[in-house]
Amino acid sequence: MEKAKRVEIITGAYDMREVIRLIEKAGALGYTLIPEVRGKGERGDRNADGLTEAFKNSMLIWICNEDQWENLKEPLRQFVQKVGGMVVISDCTMLSH
Repeated sequence: MEKAKRVEIITGAYDMREVIRLIEKAGALGYTLIPEVRGKGERGDRNADGLTEAFKNSMLIWICNEDQWENLKEPLRQFVQKVGGMVVISDCTMLSH
């Protein structure tokens, strides 16, 4: 088992492409993407209704080491400040295989 960071990012579905680019630049080899999540935040309801990605949110979960998180932290903060969203970081333990 090894210590890791669990990074959960929720933002507009259209903007998730940029999040993926940022985490890959930080060293991500893999991640989990949940394409349609519903909820309510400071920008109102995001209920995934509609024909476009305009009212849809996506969630990305990435498990990384401390160095990878340090590489991502500031670019991700700037991104969320610009387009909105939520980032939750937790310490976790990963069962290696």
